[in-house]
Amino acid sequence: MNYTNLADEELLNLLKISDNRAYEEIYRRYWAVLFRHSRRMLSNDEAAKDLIQDLFVILWKNREEIT
Repeated sequence: MNYTNLADEELLNLLKISDNRAYEEIYRRYWAVLFRHSRRMLSNDEAAKDLIQDLFVILWKNREEIT
């Protein structure tokens, strides 16, 4: 399956059943944009990276609760 062609909703459905490749694709799609917004708000690259890392850890830990 080519995950790069999947819609976000499809990726979330796969993530919900612990599909690692779906998680990796979501990370690939959204890390940079989330980092840019975080860096702009925090004015600190390291804090922004930590925040985004925490966000993705929380996403993985709560994947089964995605609706």
